[in-house]
Amino acid sequence: MLKKLSFTIITTVLILAIALFLITIGSTNEPKDTPASNSSEDPVCFKVIGLHTITLKDSSKENEFETFLKEVYHPLTNNNFPGMRFIVVKADRGSKIGEYMLLGIFDSAKRRDYHFPADGKRSEELEKQMDELGVQKIINKLYQYIGSSWISDYHVVEDVDQSPQMVIQGSVSDPACFGLIGLFNVTLKDSSKADEFETFLKEVYNPLGKENFPGMRFIAFKADRGPKIGEYMVLAVFDSAERRDYYYPAEGKKPEEVEKKEEELGVQKIIDKFRGYARLSWVSDFRVIE
Repeated sequence: MLKKLSFTIITTVLILAIALFLITIGSTNEPKDTPASNSSEDPVCFKVIGLHTITLKDSSKENEFETFLKEVYHPLTNNNFPGMRFIVVKADRGSKIGEYMLLGIFDSAKRRDYHFPADGKRSEELEKQMDELGVQKIINKLYQYIGSSWISDYHVVEDVDQSPQMVIQGSVSDPACFGLIGLFNVTLKDSSKADEFETFLKEVYNPLGKENFPGMRFIAFKADRGPKIGEYMVLAVFDSAERRDYYYPAEGKKPEEVEKKEEELGVQKIIDKFRGYARLSWVSDFRVIE
């Protein structure tokens, strides 16, 4: 009797251990917060983003350049300039895989205009702070590795910012709270429908992922400075590369719960309506170098 009871207990323990092992394996490819969870923060913590193409010089070594970014360049704006970050990202999917891009990220248009006034005249306070931090020396070092060209600054398509005066110093959320972005070019089919298109973006497209897909947002921007002023783009913003891989696996098959959520929300209908206004073409996904 005791032998039979012991055998039963051992068998039960083994079954439970195997079940736990299988659950652990099944969860390793999933980020901590799945689409069923709402605990992940919105990865879009910025209102304005400036895009700059980067070309690594022939004399530059990729590993040395990335070490400089991690240890010197990225930390520069991480804590010293609230509401503003400059970071370099690297394409890990798409037509530009392996290429770099420089992003200037701001929590508001006011912040961008404070750091980069349209007339080019910064405040004495800001100039003093930049001198104390040796900003120009670091920028000069950056350009020893690269050549770059400014594409444009883009603002989220939304109603006019009515927020109070920005905080210059003190506690401000990091505008670069994402780990990866996907870049899409947008070409409006009929310019006479621009206002109608922007209303659709503000009321339907941009809000879609805010609470429905934790850690992911697709959001439309419009250039307000630079060579592409007046043109649009879409960014797919993820809090991590792992989150992107969960929603959009490399093999192409989305998890069933994601497909079910998309169906419930009528995502395909919204995408089709977007494509009725404009052509949308994916460029690449870019991962933050960290």
